Amino acid sequence: MRYLFTNIDKNLMKDIVEDYNLSCIFDELSWILDFEWKNFDQIRGINGRAVCQDSPKEFFIMRLAQYLAYNKKVINYIYEDLKEAEKNSFNPIFDKYARMMEFTDEDKFVSIKENLEILSPVKLHLLENIKNILNLKSTDTPKELLRVRPKETEDKRISSNDYYIAEISSLSLKSLWAIEEMIKDPSYNLEESIYENTKYLFKKLND
Repeated sequence: MRYLFTNIDKNLMKDIVEDYNLSCIFDELSWILDFEWKNFDQIRGINGRAVCQDSPKEFFIMRLAQYLAYNKKVINYIYEDLKEAEKNSFNPIFDKYARMMEFTDEDKFVSIKENLEILSPVKLHLLENIKNILNLKSTDTPKELLRVRPKETEDKRISSNDYYIAEISSLSLKSLWAIEEMIKDPSYNLEESIYENTKYLFKKLND
């Protein structure tokens, strides 16, 4: 099993987390990233391992950029969810990519969906609310992001917001309510925050 912090300097992460006033949850954040990396490492696509599975620095930047966009409450709730996932030998990264197939490979999704948790009406409604809020705020998506993912899912290419919903579908209702509360703030834009964090982290790790 590979550990993320074999390749990433934890002291550098401490400096980054301090810049965001999140030092009090450094241990939780570093555990989350390492847990996700180990689960990501276990995923095998149709053509075997993906190139990004051997790019710990890129993984670190992309995942930390998202978590730095969250508040402490959301991070703590997700930490609790992932601890529970570990206890139950549940791979949330597999779940995310499996749910993405509903948009990118519908035939494959039909063959695996029976292995996925059936989402409750309450969770489905909450996920729809979150997606609607994100869509309303995705008015000025940077061109760089649109080159990676389209504004709307089409031709087996999944949008950023559908990708995000696939990712958070395995979280608890408590975590989803906290995410909804966070993104409803008129001054808050998750997509923009992640984008700015990503630029900051690329610069920080490549200086």
